[in-house]
Amino acid sequence: MFNPSKLQPWTLFQGSLPRGSLVCLAVVVTLLIYFRNRFNNQGVLSVAMSEAAYATYIVHAPVIVFLALALRGINIGLTVKFVLVAPLAVAASFLVGYSVKKMPLAREIL
Repeated sequence: MFNPSKLQPWTLFQGSLPRGSLVCLAVVVTLLIYFRNRFNNQGVLSVAMSEAAYATYIVHAPVIVFLALALRGINIGLTVKFVLVAPLAVAASFLVGYSVKKMPLAREIL
């Protein structure tokens, strides 16, 4: 049973726990710095998707409902159907959002 009165401060630094924690911290910080310096720009697709993000947010619900209704006749498990619908819904939502964003009236509003 755990007895806090027998806990000595130096026992916290025995074993591999602190070294392992420091190594994990060093790896995380190193990876953060590496990715900050190496991948600090956006490609053409990323720029287009970020410009259409708000329009995508507005139109994503009808797109998901449409895809779900389109696949309702397929008799497969719900997990498999989700795995099919989710990436299609993301791609279709961004395509519809990008198309809506290009419309003259919507360009002023969105």
